[in-house]
Amino acid sequence: MTSLGDIAGLLRGMSDDEVAALVHSLPDSAIRPLGEAVSRSGNGPRMSLPELARDVVGPEYIARRHTDVLMDALTRAVERADRGEDTKLIISMPPGSGKSMTASVVFPLWLLLNRPDWQIGLVSAEASLAT
Repeated sequence: MTSLGDIAGLLRGMSDDEVAALVHSLPDSAIRPLGEAVSRSGNGPRMSLPELARDVVGPEYIARRHTDVLMDALTRAVERADRGEDTKLIISMPPGSGKSMTASVVFPLWLLLNRPDWQIGLVSAEASLAT
């Protein structure tokens, strides 16, 4: 049986219109189980933060202990927010350590995928990072 992860991999790179056309071309007998699987999958994280980082960065992604610690801290901050607790987090890492890619690119994407009802704003003192 094909998993939702396999299906997501097949759909990656397709436009919304292409995905809609594909779904509309499926027989009713396939749409019902697919809809149920998608509904069940919406109850938990679709992809872990490290998995998404590997997917976003691509083959040049190298897991490092310091970025694993950062991703864990970001994930815990989301869990604290879910409980209504303080979510303040200060990230202090040297240049070139992956903090911008992790905290400003991968994490917001992960957050949009896992908390689509949240409103997210990105702020930066550096103009090139704020666009």
